[in-house]
Amino acid sequence: MYEMKDDIFYEYVKKYDKLLLDYVLLSADDGEISHKKAVINAISVINSRERIGNQYYKKSPEFYVDENKMICRKCSTENFFTVDTVKKYGNCMCVEESCYWTYRDAFLYYTPYPVPYTEKDFQKVNYVLFPECYRKDLEIYQWNDEFSDYFNDGKEGFGATMWSIYDKNMCRFVIIGTSMTD
Repeated sequence: MYEMKDDIFYEYVKKYDKLLLDYVLLSADDGEISHKKAVINAISVINSRERIGNQYYKKSPEFYVDENKMICRKCSTENFFTVDTVKKYGNCMCVEESCYWTYRDAFLYYTPYPVPYTEKDFQKVNYVLFPECYRKDLEIYQWNDEFSDYFNDGKEGFGATMWSIYDKNMCRFVIIGTSMTD
């Protein structure tokens, strides 16, 4: 499993420079389909980045992962991409208790300051990242925020979560994380 650094999505998403989500694309062409391993690899990739969410680092952080604390819940594809009205559970925006936040709300609203993006931008980004014809086959999990210090800023700020999405048609994992603070 390795980062797909040359994927066109990375170039495309650069124009959304105010977006506060961390995206990591990993190849799964070695046949191993392990969401847990993909998330651990994604944290390693994030460790090499200068910008993480809305924080800039002079020196790359070294976020740890405690595998024993990793817990995930399966999310349905329709709830992951939902554009319906959401329910509020505590500080989290949800469409169902088994999916704490919706990806859409993390993209558009649940941020320390307003982002200049619209529903149309959300759809464009995801058209490139998750082609419509493959969406029905996505396998999606949402992870807890207790297994890594990557989530610390968000737990004290505006929230933290991570999703792992396996796309069997493209043989890849997309990991989307957020840990937002002001």
